[in-house]
Amino acid sequence: MYSWMLLKKKEQKVKRNTIISYLLLGFGATFILSIIMTLFNPEPANSETPAWFPFVFSLSFIAAGIWVNRSAASEKHDAENYRKYLTLILNQDQTSLDYIASATGISHFTVEEDLQKMMSQGYFAGAYLNKEQREIVLPKKAKNPSDSQQVSTAEHTIICKGCGASNKVPEGKATECQYCRLPL
Repeated sequence: MYSWMLLKKKEQKVKRNTIISYLLLGFGATFILSIIMTLFNPEPANSETPAWFPFVFSLSFIAAGIWVNRSAASEKHDAENYRKYLTLILNQDQTSLDYIASATGISHFTVEEDLQKMMSQGYFAGAYLNKEQREIVLPKKAKNPSDSQQVSTAEHTIICKGCGASNKVPEGKATECQYCRLPL
């Protein structure tokens, strides 16, 4: 399903932002070290740059690095929760918000908030939260009219290496994961 692909993109974004934050912090630290080295240089520097400029320049890199790092940590936390939700809802057919909250150790309020956010980001197309029954309601999968005309064949279950989902596959037929669309 498309949901696993969205999660994979989110996880890739976290990795990319973490690397960017370390680079920014490294540049900031390098500039501060160069400033310290020039302060202890016995020869005076003939520069038209104000003395405070290198400090501000270095601190701006460090501040940006800290901000991107905090953002990546928050995204990573969300991605970990999203993976738990997707596993419970899509792989184990658990739709009760109470069950999802207890299984993940996350408060009911946070689960509800996260699932609402996931639905708005396209993780569960056509789904909605039934707050009275405290569950997520997924749309029924439409049956293909040609399915009833086909002769039933033996199926076996294959675990997707990309997302870990269980997929029922007809014997001898090459197919893709129904959740993340990677070849099985």
